[in-house]
Amino acid sequence: MNKAAQQKNPARQTKIVGICVINSAGKMLLHQKTSTTHIQWDLPRVAYDQMQQTAAQAVNGYLQERELTCELHEVFTAQSNQHGGAAIVPPVDHVIIALTTTDLLASAAENQWASINNILKDMQENPTRYAPWLRTIIEGIELYFKNYLKNRTTDTSTISL
Repeated sequence: MNKAAQQKNPARQTKIVGICVINSAGKMLLHQKTSTTHIQWDLPRVAYDQMQQTAAQAVNGYLQERELTCELHEVFTAQSNQHGGAAIVPPVDHVIIALTTTDLLASAAENQWASINNILKDMQENPTRYAPWLRTIIEGIELYFKNYLKNRTTDTSTISL
């Protein structure tokens, strides 16, 4: 489906999912992207055709390519919101948290592992280093993860913040 057809059809077939990978040390995988003016950190993303697969299937394919085994949790669907008078249209349709005990070796150029607490601190000090939509959802991701650990009935000693 071309862009013009997608704009006319709000229930477009191609969707984007943001993947919040959190490892056993409680660190989140960030992916480096280049904007028109500078480099920003963002969540890894994957596109999928909703007529051919689900968001979870697309995420599993992405993770399998990187040899990561994860427990998936669809946290929320992304929605546009107003921020400072201007609408922020999120670049993703869903956010899925992927909890893993397998570590992906982060290449120095494109990926890094960082604790959510360090990300939150750095976002306050250097907000432009992060994608705007990620800045709007990071606290929700932190809260979800803390609640997940608190309410999980099985052993959680291997994953912590």
